[in-house]
Amino acid sequence: MANSENHPAIIRLNPTQYAHILDNNTNVTRVLIGPLTHARQDHETKVFGPAEMVLVPPRQYCVVKNPVVRDESGKAKVDPNNLQVKLQYGEEEIRLEGPPFPLYPGEQMP
Repeated sequence: MANSENHPAIIRLNPTQYAHILDNNTNVTRVLIGPLTHARQDHETKVFGPAEMVLVPPRQYCVVKNPVVRDESGKAKVDPNNLQVKLQYGEEEIRLEGPPFPLYPGEQMP
């Protein structure tokens, strides 16, 4: 199974790519952000990616459904009980031009 197309043992991410990895022991999906070379463990499954980060052009915007909760420094807050990012379910966030960003597990762009 480690050599199959959908579940490679090594995941290589360019500087503008990200991927979602499911930890089957804790049932938590986390995001990997490039540049990175990740050796997938036996209890991990790649569920999404590698995909290009979202880049919003100048004078444009995008709408993100179920955005992550961010702290004062702008980093995604993580639930201390299960190490999963916190989401604002049912909310929408408008993101303006800026550096490329990944979509965290649960976030959606219509």
